[in-house]
Amino acid sequence: MKPAKLRRHLETKHPEFKSKSLDFFKNKLGELKTSRKTIAKHCGANVNENATLASYEVAQLVAKCGKNHTIAEELILPSAIILCKRMLGDAAAKIIGTVPLSNNTVQRRITDMGVNIEETLLARLRMSDMYALQLDESTDISNKAIMLVFARFLWEDQVFEDFLFSCELLHTKADDIFTALNNYLNEHDVTWKKCVGLSTDGAKAMAGNKTGLQTRVKAVAPEVKWTHCCIHREALVAKRLPEPLQKILKEVVQIINYIKTLPLQSRLFSLLCKEIGSEHEQLLIHTEVRWLSRSRILSRFFELRDEVRLFLLDTKYADFLTNFSWLCSVAYLADVFEHLNVLNLSLQGKNVDMFKVEDKISAMVQKCQIWASRIENKSLTNFSTLKQFLESSEESLPEQIKINVAEHLRSLATTFREYFPEPDPDDRWIRRNTQNPRPH
Repeated sequence: MKPAKLRRHLETKHPEFKSKSLDFFKNKLGELKTSRKTIAKHCGANVNENATLASYEVAQLVAKCGKNHTIAEELILPSAIILCKRMLGDAAAKIIGTVPLSNNTVQRRITDMGVNIEETLLARLRMSDMYALQLDESTDISNKAIMLVFARFLWEDQVFEDFLFSCELLHTKADDIFTALNNYLNEHDVTWKKCVGLSTDGAKAMAGNKTGLQTRVKAVAPEVKWTHCCIHREALVAKRLPEPLQKILKEVVQIINYIKTLPLQSRLFSLLCKEIGSEHEQLLIHTEVRWLSRSRILSRFFELRDEVRLFLLDTKYADFLTNFSWLCSVAYLADVFEHLNVLNLSLQGKNVDMFKVEDKISAMVQKCQIWASRIENKSLTNFSTLKQFLESSEESLPEQIKINVAEHLRSLATTFREYFPEPDPDDRWIRRNTQNPRPH
């Protein structure tokens, strides 16, 4: 810059320094060089700190995705270096290369984060005035018995829920389940006296009044109240079917297994679907453990009914796919299980309590009764798959199918009330107080 411009800048922008001597500005220059060295030193420290933080964040992503730990070192880090080198230059790529993402490092990061989460959860559990436990015991694909435990407690005036721990069980008796649960709580200094709720499924090992888990828990936690899991109860209700519909469901599963269990059959069916131009190329296998699978396998099967009929022309199952009444029953089952799946999902979530569960169940009971009346009046508004099938075939619903459907819907309403009894009218004041709490 020209001296005149520098002088004008000094006089206009920094008038308080225009009368200073040359030594003053030399001292300022020295201070600036010293501060630059300090900044560079601190930036180096920040780079190392940021690299460690980035390592933890990438390890968290690897853990959430369930990928192998080696993917960070073999794919993520090289990809990040290439992107930075191409977009930001070699200097940025060199800094990215300092992020530690080796196999052992990612493993340590995930372990550290897991331990920290567990310690934080246990600390909150100890400080909470009360807590409730939810247990579920099941068998994994390797036939090992695994127990999962969730905790729900009050934290900062809100209900907080999180996974507490899991463990492998040799035996699934009440004694073994209680021993594993008791050992974990005692090991981490969580007192039983604060436990006020226990939610399990309806198995005898869990719900037995004399030798079940709830009896053993009540011996050490007198204030505990046992609850049969509402999601499990809804799944038990969904399993009950009249004999005609149960028979049809089994026949659908047999057809699916005939196609899916043999690799050659599965490949041939997939090839047929491709040649026809179907939206889907495979059927879904029904699994009893997965409570939401009935609706999905039935819906997929009904969408591919023409492809299945062509594939099974020379088999004993061909008559099923040409039977109009049989197809109507399959369409109805696909619709009703879809409604039950929607109900099942609505019973899940952090903010679901007993009042919301009762509202959902009451609404479902009323719906089943209304749907039964509509079916008898030949209205299929609530069963879209069945309605579209009848409209496309230009036929009416067979009388026997109409009777079976109405019977099943009314049976559903009755069964729901067997598993979800209506609340005592004298307890309605509790709900009024929770909905309209008194001001502080």
